[in-house]
Amino acid sequence: VHERFKQGLAEHFEVEPSRIELFCSGTMALVAALEGLQYLYGDKDRPYCLLPSWTFVATAQAVIAAGLTPIFIDVELDSMQLTAQMIEQVSPDILAKTSVVLIVSPFGAPLDLNGFESLCQRYGFAVLCDCAAGFESAKTNDFHTVISLHATKTFSIGEGGLLMSRNEELLEYA
Repeated sequence: VHERFKQGLAEHFEVEPSRIELFCSGTMALVAALEGLQYLYGDKDRPYCLLPSWTFVATAQAVIAAGLTPIFIDVELDSMQLTAQMIEQVSPDILAKTSVVLIVSPFGAPLDLNGFESLCQRYGFAVLCDCAAGFESAKTNDFHTVISLHATKTFSIGEGGLLMSRNEELLEYA
């Protein structure tokens, strides 16, 4: 059943089943992804995770559970999201100590990911997308992505979550 479920998810997201890992909850998928990113790319001198100040409490809790220090950034008022332009306004001292930028999809809205790839290359941090309610909108996302399968979401199995990534090492770690 586990493998058939992953196969169905892979077909929906148009990825190989090996690009999806299943979890008991979306929060645990976030924690595992953050810990995995720290393990693979982290540096003890980069303990910060930037995340939106307007988010669900489990997002911030996952950052702390993964051993990172949350740095809250205000969201763009129209989309209620972090944008690449907002990240560029963060102090260079903070960016130099940032290992992950956690972008949250409010209410499952499509994320504005323009400019994040160049920020990753310029500042050396990873991007993780918390698309808890974004089962449909996450289809076009090429970044590491977590989706909740909780009873309150549009695609629900009662409880659960998934991590989707093109990075096999991250998925193996998680």
